[in-house]
This record gives sequence, structure tokens and C-alpha cells, in this order.
Amino acid sequence: MIVPQKREITPVKGIDTREPQPDGSASAIQNMVFNSEIASWSNDLGYERYFPGRTNFDPFANTAVDSLYNFERHNGAQCFLLLEQGGTLSYVQGSNNGSLVTLKTARTVPGSGEPGSFYNVFSRYVVITNGLDSPLKYRGYTEVQNLGWDRKPNPPSVAAIAPNPNSNAQRLQSQPATSTLNTVATTLFPTLYRSGDVQGLGSTTANDRNRFKWKIALVNEGGSVSPISSESESLSWTSTADALGNVNRMVPQLTNLATGVKGVVGKYLYRTKNLEQIDDGNFYFEAYIPHNQDVSFFSEKSDDELGSLAPNDADSITFPAAQCKYSATFKGCLFLDGGSSDGTKLFRSEPLQCDTFKASTLLDLGTRKGGNITGLYTYYNQLLVFRDSAIDMVRGDPLNGFQVVPFAQGIGTKSPHTITFVPGLGVLFLGNDGVYAISGGLDGGSTLSIQNISNGIGTLLEKRVVDIIGKACAAYSPKMKEWQCYFPAFGVDNVVMGIVYHIDGGYWSEREGFQVGCVTTDFNGNVIFGNIEGQKYSPVVAGLQNEWGLFVVSRKHAGGTLWASTGGPNPVFSLVDAPPLPAQWRSKWHDFGYPGLKKFVKYVYIYGATRGSQKISLSYYKDHSWQSETLHPDQEWQTDDNANQPVYSATITDDAAILDTDRWQDKTITPIRFDIANKALTDFAFEILSDKPFEFTGYSVEFETNGTQTIGGKR
Repeated sequence: MIVPQKREITPVKGIDTREPQPDGSASAIQNMVFNSEIASWSNDLGYERYFPGRTNFDPFANTAVDSLYNFERHNGAQCFLLLEQGGTLSYVQGSNNGSLVTLKTARTVPGSGEPGSFYNVFSRYVVITNGLDSPLKYRGYTEVQNLGWDRKPNPPSVAAIAPNPNSNAQRLQSQPATSTLNTVATTLFPTLYRSGDVQGLGSTTANDRNRFKWKIALVNEGGSVSPISSESESLSWTSTADALGNVNRMVPQLTNLATGVKGVVGKYLYRTKNLEQIDDGNFYFEAYIPHNQDVSFFSEKSDDELGSLAPNDADSITFPAAQCKYSATFKGCLFLDGGSSDGTKLFRSEPLQCDTFKASTLLDLGTRKGGNITGLYTYYNQLLVFRDSAIDMVRGDPLNGFQVVPFAQGIGTKSPHTITFVPGLGVLFLGNDGVYAISGGLDGGSTLSIQNISNGIGTLLEKRVVDIIGKACAAYSPKMKEWQCYFPAFGVDNVVMGIVYHIDGGYWSEREGFQVGCVTTDFNGNVIFGNIEGQKYSPVVAGLQNEWGLFVVSRKHAGGTLWASTGGPNPVFSLVDAPPLPAQWRSKWHDFGYPGLKKFVKYVYIYGATRGSQKISLSYYKDHSWQSETLHPDQEWQTDDNANQPVYSATITDDAAILDTDRWQDKTITPIRFDIANKALTDFAFEILSDKPFEFTGYSVEFETNGTQTIGGKR
């Protein structure tokens, strides 16, 4: 007896290639986006040039884009799009024709498989590191400086001393400093000397000896204090009465005060008390000099007026991580790895001072298995320390100290540019054996957890080039509600494959044709990427994909740009939109709940959203063989039993909308029937492959059974 049956699948979910495949899943979804409003899939996807107003790829160099980051300030009021190409760090200026502003040249170009520079925001700066060049800090426009203090400042010199000038100009006379120096013998009237005037250095008792030393430290615009200098030479003299019997305090003149590099705004001066009376070995704060270029200062404060103790040599050291590759901001401190030579060490700055490091603030992970540090990321109240095959956490605060605790063993990453925060999910990253999500972790009873969210796309991840997986990159777009991850695939380093996690549905899909070498998002959530390869053909060849520079992932039906030529002996080249990227949706293998029974499929109904008079074809397959393809003739995706909806068209057709006459119409979900001419089968699948706009929400399959069983097993 023939039994007609129907299987309806809605909503349509993402890729899941595990056997048996879950209901609603797909075997392949390529170059499509998910619309959560009506739970539909469409191919409204493409990419276009960052500067669409230009007639070429200027101002970008024709080399690969090695790193990319959008630095935002003042809630997006200021945005600086940073990029590196060919060893030059620049920022992009403008939004239509634009230009590049060079910030730093002669930087190291990453090798094959090596990630580009890393960017981390600290206060008003973004810290730029790559493990090879000197770390930088950038705060907008052309303000770029080296990170940290590379040396101690030189101690000041003592040029001369003189009596406290008080209000008598004659007391400003000075003479060179000596070990015993008498005061200047001048005719002074007793009314001009005030016994309450205690300004100046030294004893007011005749024949007392005096000896002082000074140190200096620089301070920059970020409030970071440099290592303190070594002590100056001693200045000594004997207190001597003048002609009127007054023993005046002295005012030494300090010269050769250290000056700093760009960004230094002042200096702290420290001094001992009179070492002939109080030799405690300490230096005390004397003055803040609010200018970098001032090289002279008169030291006039008495011992009683000195401030707090000076920092010691260990309170600020020269920059300890000159080869750092990764950085993160946690609890107001800047954390840095030790680079390739100290790959298990973590250095941290003083709170709110990204350039100041103490000698005692080193954390060493070398006592635990897991390999070198491969990434740092701040997540709520912990700093995640990614390693080759482990993940640790830094907990604590600057006041009570920081501690390193283990979090996950056997899970690590070699793709640090994929570590991304996704609202509602946590921290996503491409691990060594899948995509993981770290969630939870808020104090108050919640625990931090980690799970593999890519179990259904293992066949896609197998296409990665593992040796150069450091090139992988990812970004979360709040505009598209997608986590997009791209990596070299198919055994070569210049062909890229993307995997996309659609947040609203929790579904996976695939992207191909996007040559993404590095990626970021702007303030509005647009995905911007840099080309991984640069110019392939020189001179340019008409009709070939030959792009370089920056591009934006958009809803435009274009796969980038092509060079067009006027032809002839002196051709003129121009850029035109490339054809849309082909979109593919392939169903799961349906056994309709009983693999041992033969089925006869009659119809497939696609629940399509009308998108114009597009003609889309459907292919179908049987019994787990993607080679046994049967192609159905094109079907027009319009309403079935009604007149076609008017559509925008550049040519005059029966369906063309008439301006000021036709009204805008909503998309209509309509079943589009495809007749299937399959014979008896065990499993059934179909696919839609097209570069024309289409959208659908689900499908149903009508089939019959007559009780025929599959044949017995082979012997």
C-alpha cells in the first residue's frame, strides 16, 4: 500500500555534520546571513572597498595588511583606524576618498603564519605590541611614543651656591661650589635679615659642616614615573657668619637636569637632609618641576620642609618586557608577557601608570604545564592567560597582590587574534581543537565555565592550515549579530575560509571568497578587514580579482571589485563591482525516521520570501552521494497563485515597478514547489546554489512509501 507522507522543517538551523544530523540542521551553508526577525536565511552578503569614492586602491600600499584595529575615544566621537602594511604603521583619515597618516616606519613585517601586531586600550592610549619591535603607545592623531622607560635619568649637577637671597638682590651673588665655602661678604643691614626666614639649606650655626645630595625622576603625561636617577655628587660647605654676624642658609643651583623624550611633562626632585647632621641614607621629595626642558633649578627648601621619602631603585625599573607580544589592562594595571625569550612570565605596571614597573611585580607561570603564553584577555574579575595547551587566570588587585590560578588544562590556542568578547556568550576563541566559549565568572557565587561550541562543524575546521593558524582572526559585529572567524585553509597560506557563529540562533555557517588577513569593527558594528595577500598581478589584468587594502563586509551583492579595461593598445583601467559571491544552502540527509525503508520523494517546497523575479534552481541527491546530482529547472521566486509583485528593474518588464504609481509591498512567504523525479532511495538531500538574491524560512518534503525494504547486507 502506498502511504503519502510529509516532513516539514522550520525554522532552518545552522550547519551540523554530525551523524545522525539533528532535525533542522544543514550540511552546508555558505555566504549567507541569518535574519532572526523571521528566522530566515538569505544571501544578502558581499564586501566592498573601504573608500568607494576612489578610482583605484589608493591610499593603501599593494602589500598585505598585517594588522588592523579601530581605536575609539569619547564614545566613538573620535575613531582612529590603525593598520600596518609593509612595516609601516599608519592611521586612516577620512571616509570617502581618504588618506593615510604615517605614524611609524621600519617595523617588522610578520612572517608566514605569524600574527600581526596586538592592540590593547589602556586609559587614553592604545598599546601596540608584536614581540619584535619596541612596544608603542598611541593616543590619537600623530601622538605615538615608546612604551616604558628605557633608562634612568642622569643625576643633576651642582653648579654654585649662594646665600638665601631673601629680599636683598645683592645676596643673589654666587660662586662655585667647594668643600668649604664662606658666605658672600656684603654690606647688609640688620633690618633686611629676618630670623624667621628659614628658606635655604644648611645650618645657621657658625662652623657647622653641611653636605647634601640630589636625585631626580621624570614624569610623563600619563602620570608614570621613571626609574629614579643615581645620586648626585655631594655638595659640602661650612656655615660661616657674615660681617654682621648672620649665618645664612644657602641656595644651591642645580644644572644639567635630565630631560625626557616626547611625552615627558615634568620631573620630581629629591634631596637628602643635611648628611652631616642626619645621615639616614634617605632622599626626600623637594619639588616638582612642571617642565621637561628646564635644566636649572635653585634648591631652597629647608630640611623641615621636605616631603615624603623618595622611591627606591626597585619601585620603578627600566622597561622589563622589551620583546612583549601580548598585553591586557586589568584592575588598572598593564599586563605584558615576556616575549619569546620569557614566554611564561607576566609583568605588570603600577596602577594607572602603564610605563612604570616595579621589580617585585613579576608573575611566573613556568611552574605549571601548558607552554608559553599565547594571549591575554580581561574578562570581568579575572585576567585570562591563554597558553599553548592551558588557560590560567590572574586574580586579585594591586593592593592585596595578584595570584595566578589554573583554569583549564589541555585547552589552549595558537590563534590569539580570535579571542573576542561576545555579549551574552562570553569570550569566544579558536582553540587547537575547536571553538570555545568561556562564560560566567562574575563574583557572588557564579563560576567560570568553558565549553566547545563547534562540535557540529568539525569537518569545516579540518580545512585549517594548522602550521600557520596564528594568522587566524575574528571579530564580533553587533550590527550583523555574528562572530566571524577567518583562517588560512585548503593547504595554502593565501586562501581564506571563514566560519560564522550567528548569535541570535546559535547557528554556524561558512564563508568563502573573503580574503581576510586581519579584521576589526568600527563604532557602528561594521566589519572591516585587510586583504591577506596584496596585489597578485602586476601590471593589473582586466577581469581578474586583484585587490589590496581595506574592505567592508556589507549587504551589497558584490564580491569585491574587478579591474575593467577599455581595451585597445592603450587601455584605461577602472574598478567595477565583481559578481556576487555564490551562496549555498544544502540540507541534511533525510532518512525520514526509518533508514531501512525505501522512500519515493515527490515534491520539495521551499518557503521563500519574495525578493523580486529571481529564478533559482534546486539540485537534489540520494543515498549520501553528493556526486549523484539531479538539477531541477529554474523556478521564479514569486507568489504562486497571485499576480507577481512589482519589483525594481533597470529594464522594462511586466513586473517592473512604476515610480509614483506602485506601492511598496511587504515580503511574502510563499511555498515554491520543486518536482522531484527520484526513484526509490534511502536518504534524500537537496541544495540551493545561486548568486541571485534569495531568502527562505524553511521547507517541506513530500514522499511516499510502499513498504519496500533495503536489500540485505553484502556478503
